[in-house]
Amino acid sequence: NGTSNTNTNEVAKNGSSNQNGSVNETSNNGTSNTNTNEVANNEASNESAIRSEDSKLSLIYNLNAANIERQIAVKKEELTNTNSEKDKKRIQYEISQLKMESELNSQRSIGIEKRSRFNKEFPDLNIVSHNDLLAELNELKMKQLAIQNKISETNSEQEKRLLNEEKNQLASIRSDIERKVNESNQKSEFKVKLPNQSDNLSDSEIEFLRQNENYKKYIQERKIYNELSNELELAKEENRNLKEKVNKNIVKSTSNELSAELIDLGNQLNKNEQLIKILENQISNQFDILNSIDKSNQFEWLLANRIKPIEQLMTKDDSQIPQTAFAIGRNPAVLIDKPLPVNLNSPSGLIYRVQVGAYRKPIPNEAFRDFSPVSGEILANGLTCYMAGYFNNARNAINARKQIRALGYLDAFIVAYCDGKRITFAKGRELENSGQCKALTENELILALNQDNGSNSINNRNSNQVESYNGNVQDYLKDPNAKKAELGENNQQLFFTVQVGVYNKPVPNNQLNQFDDLVTFKSEKGQIRYSSGMFQNVNDAKNHRGQVVAKGIPDAYVVAYYQGKRITIAEANNLIATNGTDILKKSDLTKNSEAVNAPGSKVSFVDVNIELPEVRKPILSDSLIQFSMTCNVEEVMPKLEKLNRIGIFTYQSEIGKVVSPKMKTSEITNVHFDYLRDFETEIQPIDSTKIVVLDLSNQLSSGSFSDWLLRSELNYRFESNNEFKKINFYLDNDFQRNVVVGKAEELNITILNE
Repeated sequence: NGTSNTNTNEVAKNGSSNQNGSVNETSNNGTSNTNTNEVANNEASNESAIRSEDSKLSLIYNLNAANIERQIAVKKEELTNTNSEKDKKRIQYEISQLKMESELNSQRSIGIEKRSRFNKEFPDLNIVSHNDLLAELNELKMKQLAIQNKISETNSEQEKRLLNEEKNQLASIRSDIERKVNESNQKSEFKVKLPNQSDNLSDSEIEFLRQNENYKKYIQERKIYNELSNELELAKEENRNLKEKVNKNIVKSTSNELSAELIDLGNQLNKNEQLIKILENQISNQFDILNSIDKSNQFEWLLANRIKPIEQLMTKDDSQIPQTAFAIGRNPAVLIDKPLPVNLNSPSGLIYRVQVGAYRKPIPNEAFRDFSPVSGEILANGLTCYMAGYFNNARNAINARKQIRALGYLDAFIVAYCDGKRITFAKGRELENSGQCKALTENELILALNQDNGSNSINNRNSNQVESYNGNVQDYLKDPNAKKAELGENNQQLFFTVQVGVYNKPVPNNQLNQFDDLVTFKSEKGQIRYSSGMFQNVNDAKNHRGQVVAKGIPDAYVVAYYQGKRITIAEANNLIATNGTDILKKSDLTKNSEAVNAPGSKVSFVDVNIELPEVRKPILSDSLIQFSMTCNVEEVMPKLEKLNRIGIFTYQSEIGKVVSPKMKTSEITNVHFDYLRDFETEIQPIDSTKIVVLDLSNQLSSGSFSDWLLRSELNYRFESNNEFKKINFYLDNDFQRNVVVGKAEELNITILNE
């Protein structure tokens, strides 16, 4: 594998140092005066052509370990020759630091070698992240700085030569890693390409878009996108967990060989990486579908504001339309001069009704008016059965029957229908419990009843079956049965309006009830044009058109009138440009129409019973991790000096442990694993209420804050950027939060997440 078989650590351990820095190595074959560092360097030189930067970096750590062991030998000799207790403590402290450094170098060497082997075994996997590269780069910078300090401190020319060779090797490796960092920066990551939300929509635009069939299509496609995104998040989370297991396996092993467990983890990781690529490709295709739907930006805004689509219901006669909401008491909207409806279409699915009577002869119109809705059905034997309510479950039907019997209809009983076929109540309950006949939801039932039994009385507004109206222009609305409207011919100024229909005679009072701002014009052919509203500019008229469409006139459009005659929009705009705004009709004559759902209305709407998808970009779930190790007081300082290379560690005296800052699991790098292999870990979910983020833009030179921060045992971490202008506190309880907030207020530091 291109690595040296010379165990430099063992060489140094078995040797003893003399004054010129050489090592007397004792082997099974006798005594050798070979300089260990020179041997290792020669071997590295011979194999440099076939070594990767990983192998070269591993060799550097091995050489460091050998150098440190030599220094330990020197320190031990110095310790033996001194009688000063003060000097002994100092030397013992230095030896403990060197031992820790040597052990870390050996561990780092094994980890790098093993990761290199893993990458050769699984070339398509990349267990070294961008964060790993940055951490490795920082580690190299620190090593270069340490070597430079050693060069300036030593007087031995041989030592300087060896240190300079090591420094040059580190510079070469650093160049390789910097190249990888740049390549990692240039890699295009998978990004969300959802339609941007439009600006705030007006009420009229909202009502118009809610009826648009594309909105329901967008909702369904958005659900597919969310499902794929959730799968991708889970796959990425599994990816992170597998990589963490791989790295833990690597750093906890003392052998360079790949274990069966590690091979198995690699295979799992490989499959998961392939799944991620498939999901990303599917999501990219889903992006294209969403962005191809007309008005996708507006639909995204509707979803963000949790607005459901609506279905339009237009009916011929409200008294003929059954409602699902069962009510006790006389309904003023029901006209008693008309008989109860008979043989209405029954919706599909399972429904229950309460039968209140059966007759061979017609019944009075006012019968069964103490509750609603009521309709009849003619059976095969000639009887007409009258039933109340429409219920999608047996429980509600039983409650209604109880109320009806309390009114004196003691013989009332429940019947059921499955897909329009009449069945017994018992059979209905059996089908309901087994799910063999599925009941509609409340909204679906309303929609089905109205669609089955309603008809659009406005559909014939452009019919030519009736002769044109031949009355005088001033008289055609004097008919007492005509719909109230304003005569457009009386307005000589310029205005814009929304045409809703052309009729051959005045519209009667029971039509167009959804509009209370109608304007009429008589056409050259004698027909009557009906429009809604009068506006000073075309944009207001366009917005109003959305309301008109939402009220049941899908083919409504904007027109302009001047001096009682219809003109084009372009002509209207030219008139305004030429004559100014004085030519326009005053806006106080314009009314904004509201939807009318009073009795007699021919248009109504119902929310589509559909679950709206969540509007959010995928965020990889994460958690906080904290490392800790029980530590004697004498070991605290050397440990902290090493550990603070990778974070801000603290010694918590009350528990006798060295504790890391709380970090996001996604931010843990290979360097962290190498340094913290013997630490205990505690993982907990992120609780935003226990995180305080401070803005340090104006506090970087604050001595009082720095002093407080260094003395504090709170968990904190600076933002990962070059300027460190933010600091995150990860707290355990409200008391700690109050401490941080109090200090921020005392020093006038801005809290960014309040």
